Amino acid sequence: MTAPTPTPVPGTPGPITRRGLLRAGAIGGLGIGTVMIGGVEAAFGAPAKGSRPDTLVVINCRGGMDALTVIPPVGDPSYASARPTIALRPGDVKRLDDTFGLHPALGPLVPLWDARKMAVVHAAGLSGPNRSHTGATLALERGSPSPGVRTGWIDRAVTATDPFTAIHLGDPSLPASLLGTHRLVAAGAFDDLRTEPSDMIVPVAAWQTALAAVTAGSPAVAGPIATALAATARAAALPAGEAATDVGYPDTVFGQALHDVARLVKADLGLRIASVDFGGWDMHSGIGTAGRGRMVQQLSEFATTLRAFADEVGPELDGVIVVTLSEFGRRLAENGSGGTDHGHGGAVLLFGGGVVGGKVHGTWPTLASGSLVDGDLAVTTDHRQVLAEIVTKRCGGPAATTVFPGLSPAPIGVVHPAEIAGQP
Repeated sequence: MTAPTPTPVPGTPGPITRRGLLRAGAIGGLGIGTVMIGGVEAAFGAPAKGSRPDTLVVINCRGGMDALTVIPPVGDPSYASARPTIALRPGDVKRLDDTFGLHPALGPLVPLWDARKMAVVHAAGLSGPNRSHTGATLALERGSPSPGVRTGWIDRAVTATDPFTAIHLGDPSLPASLLGTHRLVAAGAFDDLRTEPSDMIVPVAAWQTALAAVTAGSPAVAGPIATALAATARAAALPAGEAATDVGYPDTVFGQALHDVARLVKADLGLRIASVDFGGWDMHSGIGTAGRGRMVQQLSEFATTLRAFADEVGPELDGVIVVTLSEFGRRLAENGSGGTDHGHGGAVLLFGGGVVGGKVHGTWPTLASGSLVDGDLAVTTDHRQVLAEIVTKRCGGPAATTVFPGLSPAPIGVVHPAEIAGQP
C-alpha cells in the first residue's frame, strides 16, 4: 500500500504540534499510515544465534478453506457420493496414504512432502461449530471460544521487547490475533515502513525527540508512535532485496507478503512470529475439478508462493515453522452451484524443518453419516493443540495455558522437540 503523501517538513521537526499530529493521523510527514500498533512493549526473547527459537509464520486462509478438496479423503467411501460433480478421484491426486491425497494444483509442494518438511492435521478446527465468518474468526484469533478473552493468541505468545518480534504483513490493519497488551506492527508491505521525507533531511532521531515532546503526558499516543519510529529505524537496516517476482513469487499481495517474511528471516532482525493473510477461500460456487475452476487457481497461487518462500529462505527453513489456519471448513455435501457452504472440520497444513513431515496427523472420524456433526466433518483435533505444541516445543514461547487459556494441552506429535537456549 502506498504511504500517505508527505507533508513538507523543514530541516528540523520543530513546527509539529500535538493538534496537527492528531488531526493528520500520519504523524506529520512520517510515512507510517500503513502501520498499526497497539498496547505496551513485549516480545519473544532472543537466545544466541544457532540456538534461537524457530520463527513461526501463520497463514490465515480467510473465508473457510475446503479441506475436503485441498487434502481430499479419496479413500473414504462417503466422499465421492456426497460430491458427485466436484469430488477428486484417486487418480487425480498424489496419494499421501491410504485415505488422503494432495490436490494436483499443489504439485510444487510435493518435494517438501517427500523431504518430510510438510505435514497435515486433518479434521482440525474450532472445538465447537461456528459457521459465522466473524464469530469463528474471532474465536480463532483470540485463541479461545470464550467471549471473555479479549486479547489475541499471538499477543499472549510474545514476551520480550523488539519492534519486529511479531508482525502482520499484507494488510495495514492488525488482526485480532495480534491485539492486546503489546506493541505489534502491521504493514501492507515491509518497504512501507519508512519515513518521508528522507532520513537524510529529517533523521529518525529528530522525529523521536520532537514527537516525544508533543506527546508528553499522553502514553496512549506516545507509545504507538515510539514503536512505529523504532520499526522504521530497524527497517532501514534491512538491505534492499530483489523484487518478489524476480525470485519466483506470483505478482500478488500474498506473494509480496511471504517474500517480505523471507527477507526478515534471512536478515535475522529478531522475527519470531509473522502473520500473513490469504483470502478467497469462501467458494460457494464454481470450486471446479482437478484441472479447472476456482480452487485450481487458488491452490496454484498458494503452492507457487509457498515453494518460492521455501526456496528463498533455503537452509533457514530448518528454523521456520509455517502453519495455515482457517476459521472453519466446508460442508461435506456440495451445493447446487458446484460449491460448498460453511461447515465445521477443516485441516491445518504445516511446513518447515521441525515438522514431523510426510504424514497426515490426527484422528480421522470418517465421513459416514453417523460421524458427521450436522452434516459436517467432525473436529477431532482442536487447532489450538497444534499451535500450542509449536509455540512451546519450537518457538520458546510461554506455557500453552498462558497462550490458550482454558486449553488442556495434549500434544499430538506434529513437530520435533528443539533445544532452545534458556529453555528447560
